[in-house]
Amino acid sequence: MDEALADLALYLDHGVSFPRHRDIVADSWLGADLRDTASAPEVVEIAPGTFAEAVGLREGDLLVRLGRSPVFDVSDIGFFVREHDAGEEADVVWVRDGELHTGRGELTPRDELIFAHRA
Repeated sequence: MDEALADLALYLDHGVSFPRHRDIVADSWLGADLRDTASAPEVVEIAPGTFAEAVGLREGDLLVRLGRSPVFDVSDIGFFVREHDAGEEADVVWVRDGELHTGRGELTPRDELIFAHRA
């Protein structure tokens, strides 16, 4: 939501309309649905046969790093998957029951538009 407001502010303050999340294609996907929490994105659901399942993520885990990038909210994950191709190896760090866990796996292919603009 903050990003949508930033796009609006860009337009209102500077007269430039540039919706930064429209029609952005992501080749990869983690294979998990996540929701923002105060501390980190929480895994809500994991799709079978995906990166998330292969590295050992479970529902309730908190994602704190992808590759060398810290993860503070779901938008960080969106930026990561747009910059990394399906099949690319990626490290992940998460918190489960007060302990850090690490894993490495291949990013899952995605065949749809993220934040697609529908006319």
